[in-house]
Amino acid sequence: MKFDEAIRVHAAWKLRFTLLNDGTASEAAPDPAVLARDNACDLGLWLHSEAKAKYSSDADYEALVQSHAKFHKAAAEVLRRILSGVKLTPEDLERSEYAKLSLEIIRRLMSMKRKYER
Repeated sequence: MKFDEAIRVHAAWKLRFTLLNDGTASEAAPDPAVLARDNACDLGLWLHSEAKAKYSSDADYEALVQSHAKFHKAAAEVLRRILSGVKLTPEDLERSEYAKLSLEIIRRLMSMKRKYER
């Protein structure tokens, strides 16, 4: 996976959560327990395999892995709230730890892209 693809697959979560929150999702919600695992998504699989082999000595990679793990725990908590019937406003979602960590992951991926994809 290249960095642009990693950014795309990660960014897709924002739309999924918006649709789940609005009740307009065309697909079933993931299990929050599975979502909480950082190695159960495409980005996580890449981070713990191909990216680890290439970038594990890079401090940015280590920070990215940590942010990604925290993101999954925060995303699972947001999902639990949505599934329990709590209607979150767009502002609630944007101010959540999940959203902050999502932006951090994208920033870190973009930084690594600049460093490694020339």
